[in-house]
Order: sequence, then structure tokens, then C-alpha cells
Amino acid sequence: MGADTNRTLFIPGGSLLPFLLLFGAFFMAGCAAAPSEQAVEETLVRHFEERGYRVIALELGAIEPISTGERSYMGTPAYAVGIRMLTLEGIGSKQSTAPLVFMNSIVRIREKPGRKGEWLVYRVEGIPVP
Repeated sequence: MGADTNRTLFIPGGSLLPFLLLFGAFFMAGCAAAPSEQAVEETLVRHFEERGYRVIALELGAIEPISTGERSYMGTPAYAVGIRMLTLEGIGSKQSTAPLVFMNSIVRIREKPGRKGEWLVYRVEGIPVP
């Protein structure tokens, strides 16, 4: 005789609705709102100005959440920001004759711990400035 392959999920009380509501509540609690484009732009401008560069032009791409497994700082909400084009100009000792232009880069930002809605850059890929 063959094994019984008809298996079903048993939920006490027979109703699936409370289970789905509970699951939905936990799922929504784990989701954070993505930063606005304006918040991302302000974060990037501040990041590069602190390093001696003025942002002349910035064209953002997609803002996508980073997977939970990729987060390294206490599960703080984090996002990968695509940068289609970025033009920087050196300030002070970093002045050069021509602006620096970067295309198709990725910057990762995360929410500041204890400061909801404030973001900081923690990884830059494809923009080799000190």
C-alpha cells in the first residue's frame, strides 16, 4: 500500500482568518517605509560634502530594500540606491580642473540607530573618491 500523500495544515479552531491576521501583523511590523528620493539626495549630498566634494548633478535609480540576511547592524532598515549619474566637484584642497563624473554606481544607506527617518551612507560602490 502507498503512503498517504493527502496532508493538510491543521489550525486549531478550524479558522484560517486569525492565523492570516497574526501573520500579516508580524509581516507589516518588519517592513519599514523606504526613504523618499529627497531624503536620499540630501543624505548623499551631505556624505560627499563631508568628504570635500560638492554634488553638481545627481540622477538616482531604483531604491531597493536590502535583504535581512545582508543587514549587518542590528537589523536597521537599509536600502541599495542605484545612481545612474553623479557629478562631483572638489572643494578646497580637493579642487581639480575638471569635475568627476560617475555612472551606474550603487550606494547603500541605512537608518541611523535611534533616529527614525534619518539616513547615513555606509557603503559606496563605483565611486572611488576618498
